[in-house]
Amino acid sequence: QTSVIFHANMLYDDFDIAQYHVKILAHIMGQMPRVCRSRTDEIDVNPTGDDWSASPGEMTIDMGALDQEALDGTLEESMMHECVHTSLDEDFEDDRAWHKAQRADRAFISDYAEENPASEDLAETITLYLGLLFHPERFDDELTETIRDTVPNRLKYLERNLPKRALR
Repeated sequence: QTSVIFHANMLYDDFDIAQYHVKILAHIMGQMPRVCRSRTDEIDVNPTGDDWSASPGEMTIDMGALDQEALDGTLEESMMHECVHTSLDEDFEDDRAWHKAQRADRAFISDYAEENPASEDLAETITLYLGLLFHPERFDDELTETIRDTVPNRLKYLERNLPKRALR
């Protein structure tokens, strides 16, 4: 995928703010690994609210929490998570090997993944897998060990099944 269509909601009363939000999101989207943005076709951008959601091909982002996410440093993490839903969920959701890895690990990387194993575990796990792969310096030793001890089979699964050339 080389292009994504952004739709700024009509609720924006200032074109410059809508354009600013789209530019921020387009920049972050451009930083995502190819495999994670490969099937993202459209992104709807809303000026208020704080929800992010996605399904195959499309994403909806509420910019009401932009400042807080920027301060927390979670904008990229949130985009990565949603990109997994747009681009990868369909490939992995019914994969027996993924489900076998889930069962073998017997734990989840987050409460959100545990509460929603069929819909959120992949996105939660890939986000951390790619973080460890590309930016291990951002994780202290204790967190790295916790991730590797909690989901070792899923990490091995991702290492085997995500094409390395598409991760860049």
